[in-house]
Amino acid sequence: MKIIMFKKIAVGSVLAISTCLAMVGQANATPYNPTHYGMNVNNGPLSKLNLTKKQKSQIQAIQKSNHNNGKNGYKNKHAAISKVLTVSQRNQLEKMRAGNRAKRGQ
Repeated sequence: MKIIMFKKIAVGSVLAISTCLAMVGQANATPYNPTHYGMNVNNGPLSKLNLTKKQKSQIQAIQKSNHNNGKNGYKNKHAAISKVLTVSQRNQLEKMRAGNRAKRGQ
């Protein structure tokens, strides 16, 4: 009987601690930073694509809306950005990405 009570208390304590840590983690989450991952339209690889003002504002809106969405947000962001770019800009960006992958050895 004592072992069962100990297990219940232990499980309850672990759940309480994990809940507290999760809440602290969310409170300390990194705010939106458009320069994160080098996708800044003013300094990163996108800046080399001669984007129009309209494209820049569209891309910044896409980046902000997909921030903190994990892997799906990353995929959605790249697909949405690709739709904003012209064919030549997409080709140029893909060449830059391929070069970066080659540098990293992937």
